[in-house]
Amino acid sequence: MAQIYYEGQQKTRPGVYQRYSGEQTVEQGSYDGFVAFIMNANWGEQSKVTKHGSIGSVREAYGTNDATDAIEQIFKGGASTVYCYRLKGTGGAKATVTADTKIIFTAKHEGNVSLSVKLQSKLGDATKNELVVMNGTKVVEKFEYAVQETDDLDEIVEAMETSGYVTAAKATSATGKLTAGTYTLTSGVNPTVTAADYADAAPQFEPYYYNVIAADSIDGSIQAILRAYVESVEADGKNVMTVIGASTDTAFATRCSNAAACNSEKVVYFGGGWLDAEGNAIKGVKAVAYVAGVVAATPSSRAITRAQINGAADVIEHLTNAQFETAIENGLLLVSSGPRDQVWFDSGINTLRNPKSNQDNGWKKIKRVKIRYELMKRIDNVLSPKIGVVAANSDGVAYLVQCGQGIVNDMIGETKLSKGSFFEDPDNPLTADSVWFIIDAYDVDSLEKIYLHYKFHYSQNS
Repeated sequence: MAQIYYEGQQKTRPGVYQRYSGEQTVEQGSYDGFVAFIMNANWGEQSKVTKHGSIGSVREAYGTNDATDAIEQIFKGGASTVYCYRLKGTGGAKATVTADTKIIFTAKHEGNVSLSVKLQSKLGDATKNELVVMNGTKVVEKFEYAVQETDDLDEIVEAMETSGYVTAAKATSATGKLTAGTYTLTSGVNPTVTAADYADAAPQFEPYYYNVIAADSIDGSIQAILRAYVESVEADGKNVMTVIGASTDTAFATRCSNAAACNSEKVVYFGGGWLDAEGNAIKGVKAVAYVAGVVAATPSSRAITRAQINGAADVIEHLTNAQFETAIENGLLLVSSGPRDQVWFDSGINTLRNPKSNQDNGWKKIKRVKIRYELMKRIDNVLSPKIGVVAANSDGVAYLVQCGQGIVNDMIGETKLSKGSFFEDPDNPLTADSVWFIIDAYDVDSLEKIYLHYKFHYSQNS
């Protein structure tokens, strides 16, 4: 992936290097809808990134708990893919039970899940027994084996070898037949995690492409880790955002000051909430997760401004016009009510309020940040395979210009850029193995303010 270079800097390693400046007023593929999510769940494989395309897949891997409820909101927000990472922490234990002093059933993962194994005769077939694995009151697996006359322990162990929930092992010196009945696994313990665990988890996503990274916590120390992470990986060419925030239970002034303190185009701070059709409040972690899905999934040709919240019936808090203006001034993203009681995003801002010297005000908008990140990604994708292949001469430079300009033209056609050009930097001529380019791009904002001037005329004559 393209790394950052600074003006006048020459790199040692072959590669594509990029920078951007405030002078700015692909190939086809999916660049939207990818979220990385760090969580402290009570079930599932730990210390490993797993990829999921549906909430069903997530719940199969990590169960039903607060963390997967948050991931459900990510999918509701529009995400197509969620990369999950369950924290390992310390002090976790697997639930277990010794059934009838003969078979030891042990949970596959640490956590306080409610697992049980029921041994029963198979209905309609007296020659077979069934082993039914339950997660709470839900049947999650069934296995069967042939009824044995005197000893069936080996058959039970063999039958459950493919279980995704429990392992089965013979107790020491155990023989005979397992008595039919339900055996409940106990003493499972959730691991204890700290902010340091979240810090260790974030870099695990670096091999993957994603738009937004989020977590199952709105704790300030964990949010600080996410903020620091997205800033740090920019130097390695990974342009991603994080969505963090606060519950509507937090004072409005505190939410504003928290957002303003972030001051980054890479950080979206959401401080709103809504009621669903059943009257349930969606706020805090769930609301932040939903927004992470929206930010990741919304194509750069569209803004999230006035995008409606799926399934929302009303806002949790009704704010004044002055409060909404204060929120925008501080980089706090909120939801508001529309003229027909829609619940939608009141703006499309991130937390950047004071751009750096190499930034313009376009970096304050989520939409324009996504356009710029997408342009960088697509040009990187088309140029990286040319390294070591294209000749370092005028013909090679012209070919690269053609490739780069092609991406710019594509994005103009997609209404993401209004105009743009890709050309060799006249102040940095071609050397033996290096070439410098300038990409002069004008990204397209969304129309967010409409001003109406009514001119009324009164006349007594018809």
